[in-house]
Amino acid sequence: MTEQLTLTTGNGSVTGLLARGETGRPLLVCIPGGSYNARYFDVPGHSFVRAAIERGFSVAALNRPGYEDSTPLSRPTFAGNADALVAAIDDLWSKTKDGCPGVVLVGHSIGGAIAMHIAASRGRGRCSASRSPPSTTTLLKP
Repeated sequence: MTEQLTLTTGNGSVTGLLARGETGRPLLVCIPGGSYNARYFDVPGHSFVRAAIERGFSVAALNRPGYEDSTPLSRPTFAGNADALVAAIDDLWSKTKDGCPGVVLVGHSIGGAIAMHIAASRGRGRCSASRSPPSTTTLLKP
């Protein structure tokens, strides 16, 4: 159901997993919180990935820089994480954009703060955010 991802960031790579859904729906990109990795979103019996796939969405759950096989940052900050993940999402988008009208960021805890940094720096089109966990920031590519 899922495939492993290795995405280019310019200064290394970000790893994660991808589960493909139907065409015509946004790509959900999940960013986990502190001490969690991409598998946080695919826990058996409580899987966000499975729930999204059952509703037709494609889902990419990413390991933040320094987690699993993702390249660590020299100075791990929210903005640094956001920059690395933007580059990774751009790489992912170039590979998966066919049939997806845009990207929706889903962040848990620190991942939600990073999603807000991404929305603030790259917020083209419509953006919305939810403050209750998991935080969700929507970025629709024009």
